Amino acid sequence: MKNNFLKFILSFSFSTLSDTLYIVVATTYIYFLTDSLTLASLPVVLAMIAFSGGSFFVGWVLSLTSNLKKLYLISSIIKLVLLLMFFIVLYINNLSLYFLVIILIPFTSGINQSLNYSIIPIVEDNNVKGNSTLTITRNLINLIAWSSGGMLVSLLNYHYVTVISLILLLLSIIIFSTLDKNKLYLSNYQQKKQKKNSKSILKLILKNKKLKMLFISEVFFLLGGGIWTSSFILAYVINILHRDEVWWGYLTATFLCGSIIGGLVVLRLNNFLKKRLLFSLLIASIFYSVVVLGYILNTSFFIAALLFLMFGVPTNLKEVAQVTIIQNNAGNTENRVKLFSLYNVMDSVIHAGSIVILGRIADLYGIVSSFGLSFVLCSVGLLIMLIYFPKINLDDHEKPTTNYTI
Repeated sequence: MKNNFLKFILSFSFSTLSDTLYIVVATTYIYFLTDSLTLASLPVVLAMIAFSGGSFFVGWVLSLTSNLKKLYLISSIIKLVLLLMFFIVLYINNLSLYFLVIILIPFTSGINQSLNYSIIPIVEDNNVKGNSTLTITRNLINLIAWSSGGMLVSLLNYHYVTVISLILLLLSIIIFSTLDKNKLYLSNYQQKKQKKNSKSILKLILKNKKLKMLFISEVFFLLGGGIWTSSFILAYVINILHRDEVWWGYLTATFLCGSIIGGLVVLRLNNFLKKRLLFSLLIASIFYSVVVLGYILNTSFFIAALLFLMFGVPTNLKEVAQVTIIQNNAGNTENRVKLFSLYNVMDSVIHAGSIVILGRIADLYGIVSSFGLSFVLCSVGLLIMLIYFPKINLDDHEKPTTNYTI
């Protein structure tokens, strides 16, 4: 079990590093080719749309195969082929092919992302520890890749960095292929049993008070979450803190460092937290809202940086608690995948809408107004939690409803 978990985390690390370097190349390439900030932002926007498409698609794909390992590897190999096509497109400078490829690549990422948290309980007995480790790994890889990606592009050029991305993804596939397939395989009997007993995911959410509270409240937190997009932080640094772009970079680095610190804190307290998941989610959501309010009232860069360092704990705690509650209340592996698929679609679509709405508010009334609306939306999400919380057993020691060793 432990060996499988280590292999999974190592494979995830190489895959995440490959994805981030690819996004750095895609963004800088189109910006310097077209000198258009709008076109340069398209890779991220298209990635969000395609990612949600892949997440939506994975529930249907799962019904075609009982082998999670096979599904994960096929998706990764398709991504490898698409990344190779991206490498070729960089030579021929065809914008139509370029945008086609950058839509298809995150589609496969959406499939794998929906499987990641579904696989964790299979390869790690302590899923709170597993979820925390995955979150820390992702934040650490993003910090390394985003801080070094631009420098690598400058020193080596787009093609060599894409080759590095290809090699990293290939290593990820090779490592994942060594996982014990018996741990990631649904027997025909169990698969038929799951299909027979599997309920509509929406019915499952509405029937389960914990899942209902989580999904409904998260809609409002996602609607208010657009303010943490890099463009909003840049506007905040320039207009409220009266600093230049360099300080924006410092603040972004502080945010990533805070995320890593927060992840380590959550990992250290995993045995304590897994017995108090609902309470942890509630406390994290309160602190999340307090930080948003702090940004509304603050005009000092150093206080903003301190808030970001502190912000790492509630954001990591909130994510780990949410993921673990979903894992523990899904009932079976098929429902786990479908729940995370729905969550990823909801995350991408609502987050994109949040960016548009809050961006428009910022343009019309100023960046502080967008933070103010975000605080109102987060407060609504928090109020929903407070309404549901007394209805749910305060002892939230979540015992899995199924045996995760498949």
